[in-house]
Formats: sequence, C-alpha cells, structure tokens
Amino acid sequence: MFNNKGVLEYYHIQQDLSAAKAKNIALEKENQALRQEIEKLQSDPDYLEEIARRHYDMLKKNEMIFKFK
Repeated sequence: MFNNKGVLEYYHIQQDLSAAKAKNIALEKENQALRQEIEKLQSDPDYLEEIARRHYDMLKKNEMIFKFK
C-alpha cells in the first residue's frame, strides 16, 4: 500500500468493486421482474391472453382484424 502503485491500485479496485455491486443490484432487480413475469404467465389467464394477442396476433373465436393503411 505504501509503494508507488499501492494507493492507485487500491482506488481502482474500489472502483471495480463499486461497479460490480451496482451491476449486481441491477441484475437482482431484473431477476425479480422476470420472476414476477413468470408468476403472471403461470397464474393469470388474462395476462397470458393479452400476451398471446399482442405478440402472436391471436384472436378469439369469431373475431376479425382490420388493418388500415
């Protein structure tokens, strides 16, 4: 710590540690959001229907899609 690079290296390591902690927090939030999404997909039929309609253009029986230019 008392040589020429000791304090500077310690500073860089602290910066790396702070960045890793911030990334870890962001990943934890993303994981939580994904867990909630999975839970909704498994337990909420209305949400599953919404996803199917929005992403896969699925329709209910006797429904039609009108596309306008």
